[in-house]
Amino acid sequence: MPDAAPLFSRCALRRRGLHSKMITVPTVLILGAGASRHLGYPLGMELIDSICKFTNDVASHALLPSRWKPVDLENFTTGLSKGGYRSIDAYLERHGDRDLGKYLIARTLKLFEVPRNLFPPNNPGWYWTLLESLLSDDGEAFKPHNLSIITYNYDRSLEAYLHQIIINRFRKSADEAADLLRHIPIVHLHGMLGSFPEVPYRPPTTIEDVLELSKKIEVIHEIKDNSEGFCSPHFET
Repeated sequence: MPDAAPLFSRCALRRRGLHSKMITVPTVLILGAGASRHLGYPLGMELIDSICKFTNDVASHALLPSRWKPVDLENFTTGLSKGGYRSIDAYLERHGDRDLGKYLIARTLKLFEVPRNLFPPNNPGWYWTLLESLLSDDGEAFKPHNLSIITYNYDRSLEAYLHQIIINRFRKSADEAADLLRHIPIVHLHGMLGSFPEVPYRPPTTIEDVLELSKKIEVIHEIKDNSEGFCSPHFET
């Protein structure tokens, strides 16, 4: 995926006019797998690599819910690593325990929920460019009203980034920042790793927490066509 920040800047400037940073017309961003790549979140093959490395770690057996045995984990990742798949979704379409797959996805991605990684000296990537477009021209107010976001990703890194910006730049409480952030509809088409900020943005705490969060995500082939309406509430939104 090319660097999103320059692309966003060019498109935004054409639509908003050269004399304003703000988004002045209704705008929808559609985010795919590369959107949080600057924070280290893995792409398709990298996610497979991370899950297989987790399985090879002896300590991983202690992090497995009791409903699965070590042999279940080993069988799952053997099929995943030796089946020639480019994504875990492709594997789960045909083989494997879908619930175990979602648990492994959730545990792997939750490891990247490190709040300090969102901010300098780490690279905030295109999130900083987007932030500039959500501020008033004098930078003294947060103006999110013309933006909506559709994302295919499970992670909440963008929400966590903007939430902390609002708290620290505008001296808002966590609840006040959450209320402001709700002015930006952010639709996770395949679910997310817990609602934000109710579920804190941080690494895993307990096995039970991760297992519960894994139930909030949907791999591609769990979403079925519905002749009578939309296939899920997320797609309807």
